[in-house]
Amino acid sequence: MRLSQFGRKEGFDDKFKFEVKDLRGVSVRKNDDGFYYWIIDENIFDLKQFRDEFILKYPREVKEFEKRYNEKLSKEISFTDLSHFITENGYKSQQLFTIEADVYKCVKSQFSYYLGLIFDDDKYKQIEAIAKFDFMPDEFISDIDDGEVIHDLINKRIKLTGTVSFNEKTLKFQFNIKRNIEIIGESILLSNLHSWESICKSRNWLKLNNSNPPGPLIQFEKIGLIYNENTKGYEDFDHFINLPSPLIIKKDIILTANNIIQAINELNEERKCQVICIIRGGGSLYDLYEFSDLHLVEAVANSKIPIVIGIGHHGDKILCADVATYNASSPTGVAKYINFLMGSKNKKIREATQREEKSSMNNEIEHLKNRIRELESKIADLEIQLRQKNSRGLLGRILNT
Repeated sequence: MRLSQFGRKEGFDDKFKFEVKDLRGVSVRKNDDGFYYWIIDENIFDLKQFRDEFILKYPREVKEFEKRYNEKLSKEISFTDLSHFITENGYKSQQLFTIEADVYKCVKSQFSYYLGLIFDDDKYKQIEAIAKFDFMPDEFISDIDDGEVIHDLINKRIKLTGTVSFNEKTLKFQFNIKRNIEIIGESILLSNLHSWESICKSRNWLKLNNSNPPGPLIQFEKIGLIYNENTKGYEDFDHFINLPSPLIIKKDIILTANNIIQAINELNEERKCQVICIIRGGGSLYDLYEFSDLHLVEAVANSKIPIVIGIGHHGDKILCADVATYNASSPTGVAKYINFLMGSKNKKIREATQREEKSSMNNEIEHLKNRIRELESKIADLEIQLRQKNSRGLLGRILNT
């Protein structure tokens, strides 16, 4: 590695550059313009040893040397290896790393830009980090009325190079970007979503127009509810639902794909409910990623019990909602739909009761009519008998005279 020397002209101690050349792995060369530079063999040179030896004597010079050295040398690393490095070497490092990540958020402060990053570690996980840098290439910026908006990096897979630290309070990694960002392609999340959506189409799982209530109406005695009580989504559902608590079979779980699949299977096996409701409040595409997991989508599509889903807000792209019996769009939408079904059920009960009462009254009326006809017939018979008796009495009196 070739690294330019610096000293008195740049405002640093000139003795420093001469002492550095005596370190193991460092030699000095002179270019055609007469300027000296260090040649550093990064396979031999020990940056930590260098720092320990010179930091007290030349603090400013050591920091500048580390900066220039790290800008020349970067190490491509996976997130798993980076975590191990930070654990073993402390929460702050001047080592320059190159790593890949997905961008889910872009924010501009007064002096800097910040990227919200997601790393994949074996399985796709929401391991969040912040990337901070003081520049932004023009191709990533769009000017609108509200000011600068970084748009072309969201949901992209990028390669970034910089130093890294770990914040013990926020439990997040922070990268200070030292080089230009390289866009690799779309994020792993989007790539997976597109792949899973294609599989759903090929298996005919996707339901057209399932954002409209299905007909005929779902008939139920009880509902199964898959939710997490510590979310606003459940609060919204609980606020609007008019169903008595005994008619709700609750599955209060941490809403991961595997947990939801298990709850769906249990409700299907128990057969105590006639409709399953899955609810969760809104969030970003990354927050709702679990609900597009292909295994969960398959469980929803193959459920023998109809499934009504209310996840996020209207317009959120969620694959399991696209294969459900009915996509109610939100927890509130689910509650209102169940209330509607219950209202329809109660209306049918009232109508059936009214029909039974009317039928009973008609039967009673008919019974009374028949009784009246019987009495009328009996009266007629008695009248005949009376006339006959009267006639015999009159004839007897005539004959006795």
